Amino acid sequence: MGQDFKWVSIDKAESKGCGCKYGETVYDPHEDVMLRLLVPPSPMEVRTQDERSLGRDGLEDPGSSPGDWAGSRILFLGDYSETMPPDSICDPDLDVLAEMPQGNSESDRDSEDEENDESGEKEFVYLVYRRSRRVQRIYIHWRAIHEDSLWILRNLNKKLYIRSNGVPTFNESSPMRYGNKRFGVAPHLGQVLLARCAWSSDGSCSMGYEGELNLTEGDWAGDRFDIRAFEEVAEELHQEGWEDVTRTLARQIYDIYRSDFGDSIGEFLEEPDYDSEDEDQR
Repeated sequence: MGQDFKWVSIDKAESKGCGCKYGETVYDPHEDVMLRLLVPPSPMEVRTQDERSLGRDGLEDPGSSPGDWAGSRILFLGDYSETMPPDSICDPDLDVLAEMPQGNSESDRDSEDEENDESGEKEFVYLVYRRSRRVQRIYIHWRAIHEDSLWILRNLNKKLYIRSNGVPTFNESSPMRYGNKRFGVAPHLGQVLLARCAWSSDGSCSMGYEGELNLTEGDWAGDRFDIRAFEEVAEELHQEGWEDVTRTLARQIYDIYRSDFGDSIGEFLEEPDYDSEDEDQR
């Protein structure tokens, strides 16, 4: 059947999705995960499930809101894995997950798993994948995202960030273009996170990509992240010496897409240089 993956927040003991193949989700915007990492400059209007059923945006999971996962340890975990990313877990994590009720996932441990049960890291993988509380989709009015804002995805462990306007959008039918700030499109910040945060000790991922990235041992897996409006944190980025790695990661995302789409997506176009009047938008 192949290996399935799902998004996990270690700190929140929560997961998103019921498990899917890496190759099936690599072109998804992952907008709900982006919303969970996004810290809005002002409160967002969140709709209820009843309002959603009437054809308007709503909230399916009453316990969730934008920014719930901001600052927490994130990874796209494969169910074949027997390990977690280095230095990503500590003893209290295992205690929290062990206390969660069983049967909180799409399948329970089978008899073979019971016979070969091990403590430690392998057991933690089982707990975090199978017992994490499965959260549902967040629904908001998208105008609340402030689409004219420049958003950045930040790796809080490594002090690296990626600009939303520096990841070009493209597909088989439309040319590559820069400057997109909208969520809900691909490739975008969701592809950056996916390419660097997947983790499994089993390398199967249903992808033909053979580039420099190890798609199943992401070097950001288990790190802490948030998404912020650039203008809200620009001074902090400068004072603390954060590094903008947008251009490097944009090329890596293009290479992943090209491994599937081939020449149909055209040649990679470097991000245009910004003149002095646009410098505050970088």
